[in-house]
Amino acid sequence: MRVEIPISATTKRVYLDRLRDYPDPACRPHTDPTGTLAVLELDLRDVYRCAVTRVVNKQTGKQIYYQTLVIENEENAEGLPTPKETRETLHVKCSMLSLRNHTIMRRDVLPENFTELDLEFQSNLTKHAPEPILGVGVRQAGKLVTGELNVSPGTPLQMEIFLDKTSAPIYGLLVTHMQVTDTNLQEETIIYNGCSVDPYLFENFNTVDGDFLAAKFRAFKFPESTYVQFKGTVNVCLDKCKGHFWP
Repeated sequence: MRVEIPISATTKRVYLDRLRDYPDPACRPHTDPTGTLAVLELDLRDVYRCAVTRVVNKQTGKQIYYQTLVIENEENAEGLPTPKETRETLHVKCSMLSLRNHTIMRRDVLPENFTELDLEFQSNLTKHAPEPILGVGVRQAGKLVTGELNVSPGTPLQMEIFLDKTSAPIYGLLVTHMQVTDTNLQEETIIYNGCSVDPYLFENFNTVDGDFLAAKFRAFKFPESTYVQFKGTVNVCLDKCKGHFWP
């Protein structure tokens, strides 16, 4: 997925949300030869590399990929001793519909003396459920953390996974699997088949209404890395998912 963001002399920085100082060059935009565009190319074959969210509709095969970029600007306003800094977010999305093979079967012959009823339709009604948008956040001492989070190992935190306001009344969520990695070689499973592997380190996800999940955990790190990346599989179900852990 290629994203091109117009930039100017006032553009200070462009980066993926919560990955401002992430060391992987593949997750950082580069400036095109004209100097007017910040270009970011995300590999959709490895969505975990740059924290891209992938949503798969098992009924239709449609796949949706999305991520959020942050654009920081710095402008010199008249009458102000220091430049004015602004921050805006840009949500990008890519949709793909895979082609599926269909089998045509011959219908059974209708019985003798079969008559069809004459039906009259006054109007047609077609409705589509909204495409769910997942959100993920981390709270420290009850406060939602924005941007990158630097904490000491053992610090109590809470992870939250939730749906957007439009989708929340229609769908429910269930975290089936989750791994944690140092973004290099080390990786450990912390949620397996919906259950925590080590509740002391990372508790089970709890929910009240099915569309907002929360799990308490303690901050930790790998010995040879300062980064910890969570990657998981979240089921989106109509109404509520079976297998919730209720508080």
